[in-house]
Amino acid sequence: ILKTDAHSKPTAPSKTFADFPLTEAQRAPLDQLVTDLKEWRAGTLAWEDVSRGVLLYGPPGTGKTEIARLLAKDANVTLLAGSVGAWLSNGGRSGDVIKAMRKFFRDGIEQAPCLLFLDEVDATGNRLRPHDQNSAWTDLVVGSLLEELDGFAQREGIAVIAATNHLKNIDPALRRPGRFDRLVQLDHPGLELLPDVLRWHL
Repeated sequence: ILKTDAHSKPTAPSKTFADFPLTEAQRAPLDQLVTDLKEWRAGTLAWEDVSRGVLLYGPPGTGKTEIARLLAKDANVTLLAGSVGAWLSNGGRSGDVIKAMRKFFRDGIEQAPCLLFLDEVDATGNRLRPHDQNSAWTDLVVGSLLEELDGFAQREGIAVIAATNHLKNIDPALRRPGRFDRLVQLDHPGLELLPDVLRWHL
């Protein structure tokens, strides 16, 4: 029972990832990420055994950004968010985007242990699409992102989660083992999750 006086209001309990409405299939790989990070920090799990590449995909409004915030909070690590849109604000040339991208990953290294959240990862492009005037830009940007991701084995303390609304637009190389090889599909809740969704918002 929450007791109040005339000058105060009840304080709602802090929300955690455990409270967020997800199915068991959706929750399992994300729980594993948090558990691995905690065990690594405790010195009971080697970094190469940490699951650290998760791709969230689904329509807008399904909680991808909120999940990243909650995971970082539960794992007690710093959260840094980035996107191609943000990197484009430094200039539209591939060199400008790559420079901003590399700074984003360097910031993660400096603040490790850290969770990097890469939003709208499909905006990097897909090198398998029909060749056009943007193909060279895509080749350089996707190649640089792969280079950053492949260096994670030597960069202890940095996990990464990416999000997209358009899975089919993701370059296939980003989904190979060691990169975003754990996929979590999010959708608008059905009847099974609706009570948990209402409870979350209330």
